[in-house]
Amino acid sequence: MGWIRSICASRFFRGLGFVLFGQPAPTATPRNAFVKTARLITCLLAAMLASASLWAQPTSPTANDVAAAAPLPAWLSQRIAEFEADPERADALEVWALTYQGRPAYYFFSNCCDRYNPLHDATGQVICAPNGGIVNQGDGRCPGALHASPERTRIWVARPRVR
Repeated sequence: MGWIRSICASRFFRGLGFVLFGQPAPTATPRNAFVKTARLITCLLAAMLASASLWAQPTSPTANDVAAAAPLPAWLSQRIAEFEADPERADALEVWALTYQGRPAYYFFSNCCDRYNPLHDATGQVICAPNGGIVNQGDGRCPGALHASPERTRIWVARPRVR
């Protein structure tokens, strides 16, 4: 990040307003205006690349990746097969594996606005809804459940609908 700071040094920004609005700085030559514009573009591109790398999301694993990593419980495999068979009726867009209170759990991210996002235990029973609902506070039975588990793995994502 130090190289971005050196490119975008304060001396560069002195005549920036003149360059942005198409007016050369009072003492600037056309060459200086060109150099400042080139530096501005370089600075903006560097900042965009740096921010893009910070916010990069890992790609979602395929079914083969998940199966190789850890076998899914039978109830979860069946539920995901139902979601894929009838995407219009699927009540989840994503399924995440995480640890809740030291045990494996599965978080279903709902496909609509005011639905609860349930957290299931390893046997498929609903533990709670950490978020979702009208005010996105869940059902109140497990506040902070998603924040307590920093290691989450997305195990299924709905395919986009083609119309």
